[in-house]
Amino acid sequence: MIKENSCYIFSSYEDFKLYKNHSAYKKRFIQENHTIDQIDAALLKIKNKTYGVCGPSSRRINVDRLMAIPWTDVCVDCKSRSERRL
Repeated sequence: MIKENSCYIFSSYEDFKLYKNHSAYKKRFIQENHTIDQIDAALLKIKNKTYGVCGPSSRRINVDRLMAIPWTDVCVDCKSRSERRL
């Protein structure tokens, strides 16, 4: 594999497949590490007795949301607002 002008040139289809698989695994690894960090933060909040409290609004997070995403630190309203800004 050669990189030219921010583009990759592969010497074979096999090299391309290896690169593609590596990229997919790397992306998944990063996502899983992010989730682990979020779970660790939720466990710390349990210890500090702040679990289930929305960070931005300080309101209680709905139990159904916590059941669906136990590591969340944002209520549905704040999450919706942040997505509308994107």
